[in-house]
Amino acid sequence: MICRTCCEEIDEMLGEDCKCCASKHKFAAFGESCGLTRFVDPDGERYVYFAADLTCAGKKVEVTDFMDELWNALATAKGRSDLLVRRRT
Repeated sequence: MICRTCCEEIDEMLGEDCKCCASKHKFAAFGESCGLTRFVDPDGERYVYFAADLTCAGKKVEVTDFMDELWNALATAKGRSDLLVRRRT
């Protein structure tokens, strides 16, 4: 059987859940707990995913605003709202 979310092969006979998606769910939950809307690929690949639905947000080099989001999460975690990156309009 093929996972509908990530297209990885799952052994349905063993009653397995998709290990790839299980890792992504853990990363997504942690990212959300830090104030992030996206997270990096658990396998260290070059992709970034949306926490809400695990869909691909793009390659790390393509989603440059992710760095601002990471910085703001760190600043917030350390109570430094004076260091938040402000988005340009």
